[in-house]
Amino acid sequence: MRMLLTIMSICLTVTACMSESSCKTFDEIKYAREKLNERFSFAIKNLELYKDIFCYTDKNTTMRNNRSCIIAFVSRNQKSHVEWFEVTFNQDDCAASRPDFIGNDAEKEWFDSWVNEKGIQ
Repeated sequence: MRMLLTIMSICLTVTACMSESSCKTFDEIKYAREKLNERFSFAIKNLELYKDIFCYTDKNTTMRNNRSCIIAFVSRNQKSHVEWFEVTFNQDDCAASRPDFIGNDAEKEWFDSWVNEKGIQ
C-alpha cells in the first residue's frame, strides 16, 4: 500500500501530458527514477538501459471514470521498446483501487503477486 501511495503521489504531482514531447520534459524524472528504482527494481534491474521514465495522469480516461497513471520505461537501445504499466485510482474517494496492469507476462505475474500480498482490492 505504501508503494502504491508513493506512485500515486509521484503521478498526481505531474500535469497530464498532452503529447509525447511534453512527457519528455518531466522535470522530476531523477526523483521518479530514484523512487521507482527503490520500489520497482524487478522492472528496472539495469536502470542505465532506460532512457526515459514517464509518469502522467490522463484526465480524459474513460476507464471506469478513474484517474489513470502510466509509468513507462523506454529502452536506450531500442527506441520502440517500451515497458510500461498503468495504475488506476478511484476519483470519488481518492482511495487506491486494485491496479490495472499492462506489461509483459513476467512483470504482470510479479505485480499480481505483489497486489495480492498487499491485499489491495
